[in-house]
Order: sequence, then C-alpha cells, then structure tokens
Amino acid sequence: VLDMAIGVVWEVENRQVRQLTAFGIEVEDPAWLELGHELLDRLERAGSLQAMRLDDPVVPLLADRQLCDVLVCRCMSSEGLCIAVVMAANTITLAGMFDPISDETLAVLTQVAERFAAHLDSRRSHELLDQRLQQLRESEQRLQRVMQGTNDGWWEWDLRLDTCLVSSRWLTMLGESSDEPQSLKGFWLDRIHHAERDTFSRALSRMLEPAGDPTLEREVRLLRQDGSVLPVLVRGTASLDRDGQPLRVSGTILDLTERKRHEAAVHRLAYFDALTDLPNRRGLMEQLPRSIRACQAGGQRLAVLMIDLDGFKRLNDTHGHAAGDQMLYLVGQRLRQGVRSQDMVVRLGGDEFVVLLEAIGRDLESA
Repeated sequence: VLDMAIGVVWEVENRQVRQLTAFGIEVEDPAWLELGHELLDRLERAGSLQAMRLDDPVVPLLADRQLCDVLVCRCMSSEGLCIAVVMAANTITLAGMFDPISDETLAVLTQVAERFAAHLDSRRSHELLDQRLQQLRESEQRLQRVMQGTNDGWWEWDLRLDTCLVSSRWLTMLGESSDEPQSLKGFWLDRIHHAERDTFSRALSRMLEPAGDPTLEREVRLLRQDGSVLPVLVRGTASLDRDGQPLRVSGTILDLTERKRHEAAVHRLAYFDALTDLPNRRGLMEQLPRSIRACQAGGQRLAVLMIDLDGFKRLNDTHGHAAGDQMLYLVGQRLRQGVRSQDMVVRLGGDEFVVLLEAIGRDLESA
C-alpha cells in the first residue's frame, strides 16, 4: 500500500504489546517487542492520532537496523483505546528504490491505521461474541444436566409471542411422553384444575402488573392426560424490559404427591386414633368449637355423648390385650354405623368414646 520496504504491526491490549507481525524484516529478536512499547509511549506523549515521522535516531534498535524514513501511527479502537501501533520504513540501502516520503505518504499510513483498527475491533468483537456464545452453550448444558437431575419440570412463557416452552419432564409429569421440550400456544391454564383456575389466573395477572411482585409461588392441582390430578408447587419469575414491562415468565412445577402423602400421614397420626381409625381427643377439641358455632348460627342443638365400656379391664386380664384391642375396634365400628354421616365418633383413650351429634333439633324436646 505504501510502497515502502518494511512494515511492522504491534498489537496492544491494556497498554501491553501482545503480538508482533512484520514483513520485509526478521523480527525474532525479543527487543522488537520492547521497541513496540517505546514507540507506543512516544506516540502517546505526542498525543497525535495522525502518522508521524521519526527523523532522529532516538531508538537504538532502529539505528542498528539502519532504517530510514521511519513512519509510525497509533490504531485507535471505537472506545478510544490504542489497540495497535503500525510502522512503515525503508532501509538505507533500499531507500533510493522508493518514492520520497511526503505528506501524502503520512496520510495513507493514517488511513491504513484507521482501517486496521476497524479490522481489529471487528475481530475482537467476533472473538468476544464467540466466547459469550460458548459460555452460553456451556451454561445451557449445565442447566440441562441440573434440570434432568431434579424432580422439577421447567417452563418459559414468552408474553410477546404468547407461547410457552415446556420441558420433557413437565410433559412426563402430566402423563405425556416426550424426549424434547415442546412449545404450547399460550399459557397452560387449561391444565389447572377448574376449581383453582380462576384464582391462579388472577395471581398470574397480578404478577404481571407494573407495580406487582414479579414472582409467583402457588400450590395447584394439574389435570393429567389420564384424567387424574397431580398436586404441584408452581414457581415463576417475570423478566422485565428496560421500561419495566414483562417480557417472559420462567418457572418450574414441583410434584407434591409424596409431600401431600406425608402431610396426610402426619395429620392422621396427630388427629386420629391408630387402633380404631377414629378421630382422637385432639381431633375432637378442634372440631367441637366449630360445631358449636355452626349450631348456634343455625339455631340448632347438638349433643355430646360420653361412653365407656364396663368390664373392659377384666376382658384384657382374662383374654389378653389383643382381644381387648379387637373389642375396642369393633365398638368403634358399631358406634360409627349407628350415627349419621355428619356425626363424629371419637376415641378419647382407653375404653372411653365420645359421640358428637350435630343439628339434632331446634328445641330441647325434639333434640
């Protein structure tokens, strides 16, 4: 381009020379890297963005190489940082073979530096983009491995396209077979049990309001492919644009079947008698205030019957505790059969039972 014998480029990063390229001269000597630093310092002190001519032999390496017509220029990035130094020169023995250096030569070198800076900017942007894409792919792979190892089914609702991407685990939890994620039209409100659909829809709408909480966490029942019901915990987080408007909602569903089974078992242990399968004293103490309020509100009477078994100790002593346990179970069953479905039969403990009769009349005589 410049009709000169020698060209050298020092690439710079964070004010440090990282790479050296040259033509017309061998630059295996490490001193050439130091030369790049020295030229960079001289150009920064001069403060010029135009090409400069080095007329004095201030740089020993250049003098030792018997170079002449030495021109240098900084390459500035779009961010205003020096990302390279370019040098063009002749040797003393070859100088006569080239045109004399002029202002036009300096202008051409300045343009070369500008174009080279643009090239470096573009190359580094592509390298950064490739690096970010690689990081993104690795992040997606890690996320996929994590999601495959959890009991959660993930989903992502794109509000602008009104499509919802659901994972294969999400589909499997609802009884559908799939090895790959699928895109659904709109949000999956139709998969929520009809008794909870409106409540969940209102909570979802509140989350998308400008002043709303961008997170969601609710327990709902989902309808499976075979018509059965799956209890799940739905979690979601809204992503907002610069104006605070929601772009998408990402979340998971967690299968609560085992948790519900465990909670039911704990509740049964706390409120039911293990031997007779009847409510226990704690269950009665919780139900009795509710029954009293209900009967008072309806103008009805209720009754509490206290029952114990005569001679139960003698039965245990003569026939053993297994026979006593069987006797208590049968008594509980017969009491249960002898009252209405809305009445409550309780085993207080030992051989003591309670029967709670609700709404048995509006006056004492009918009750």
